[in-house]
Amino acid sequence: MKPNTGTHRAAVLLSCFTCQNRDKDEWCALSLDDMTLLDKAKSTLEFQPGEVVHAQGGQCRGIYDIESGTVAIRRTDADGNSILVRLAHSGQTLGYRDYFGGSEYTSSAEALRPVRVCHIESGAIGELMQHDPALGLRFLERIASDLERAEGSLLQRPTLPIRTRLAHLLLTLKFRYGTVDEEGTIVI
Repeated sequence: MKPNTGTHRAAVLLSCFTCQNRDKDEWCALSLDDMTLLDKAKSTLEFQPGEVVHAQGGQCRGIYDIESGTVAIRRTDADGNSILVRLAHSGQTLGYRDYFGGSEYTSSAEALRPVRVCHIESGAIGELMQHDPALGLRFLERIASDLERAEGSLLQRPTLPIRTRLAHLLLTLKFRYGTVDEEGTIVI
């Protein structure tokens, strides 16, 4: 993972009103006035493969919303071993648990493909949540969903046979990344 050396660049300013992910993420709960505030408060950044969006242990200064691309979420233990926790894609939000928990980033986010993210500063998030409490409710729903998925995953690991877990992984990869070539073969 390459350290973030400041090589990422500000992207062409995109509008929240025309964002392709507007109905997919937590920000869809905002009123038109608050959407205008969000539009003015966010900054749009681009990262190339291998660049770090945010680093584990870094100060959480806001939330990232993925406009396009794929990001690897990794955690590193005390011995320096890094593990891929999950992949995040267009329309997903990064860093919200750390923001709401008031902690440093507990994981790193690395661009796997060219990525465009919108960064919303902490102050703007607080102001938006005061104006529109439905935004906070959407994030609570997201956190509850993440917790349910994590608990389900913990239960599956020791109880399902390895072949079943492998089949589940292959099906997940097929649905997320699979294509069919001209011969009818599924390619992941």
